[in-house]
Amino acid sequence: MQENSPKKDNRGLILILLLLLAVAVLGWFYANSRKDQEILEKGKEQLVAELRDLMGQYDQLELANDSLIDIAEAERAKLNAAIDSIMSLRSGDLKKLDQYKNQVYQLKVENKKLMGRLDSMSTRISSLEKEVEVVTESLQQEKARGQSLDKDNQVLRQEVAKGSTLTASGIKAGAIKRWKSGKETDTEKSRRADEIRVCFTLNKNVLAPKGERTIFMRVITPVNTVVSIPDGAQNSFDANGSPLLYSTKKVVWFENEAQEICMYVSRDDFEDGTYSVELFTEGYSLGTASFTLD
Repeated sequence: MQENSPKKDNRGLILILLLLLAVAVLGWFYANSRKDQEILEKGKEQLVAELRDLMGQYDQLELANDSLIDIAEAERAKLNAAIDSIMSLRSGDLKKLDQYKNQVYQLKVENKKLMGRLDSMSTRISSLEKEVEVVTESLQQEKARGQSLDKDNQVLRQEVAKGSTLTASGIKAGAIKRWKSGKETDTEKSRRADEIRVCFTLNKNVLAPKGERTIFMRVITPVNTVVSIPDGAQNSFDANGSPLLYSTKKVVWFENEAQEICMYVSRDDFEDGTYSVELFTEGYSLGTASFTLD
């Protein structure tokens, strides 16, 4: 029994040594695991901070339209997804952490370029919008000036048209007795009258175009009938859009200078009463006159 005692002591010593070795190994694994966890957490914090910094840079951009805003929102969504993936890393994912470090680096490079383009495009769009505003305002001003000019031109055309209208003055109307010699004698007696004579001055007008003019004369009897052309000839003209009968017409050549004109209307029988005379040319009135026979 005494001879086996040293062997038992040796086995106990070996067991103690093995236990100490196991404790040391476990301690080493624990220490390394804790260290890896610390490295993982610090790495995650750093990467998440970098990604959030990128997101903050997008928030600072002042984008000019919805299309650019949509692009920025899509990039924010990508960064948020990357943050969620990094935050989900657990102990033992150090290799994945290295992969994410590379991805975050690429994201930073790409987003820097993208933000530069977005900022440049936004600036250009803002500039173009201002240019459009200036052009639009200019066009509106030009349109207003054009409308004003059109009104001025319309008034001017009206004034020119009015100014180029012929006028007559000194209209004298009455009945005459015509002798065989051709001599004319004024008369106020219906039984002695052979013709109605109307004389007037076609006034000077330098604005009116030179050329041929047709003057229409209407003689209205005391019983309100128009003395018509004999033989049933077509004797109507247009005045302000309406047809009117005329008693006679005369074609003259207008040279812008004043000229004296006389027109005649013959009739077999003249009744007593007041006769009216109306003169027209180019559809408007030149004037009126009247006389009385008894």
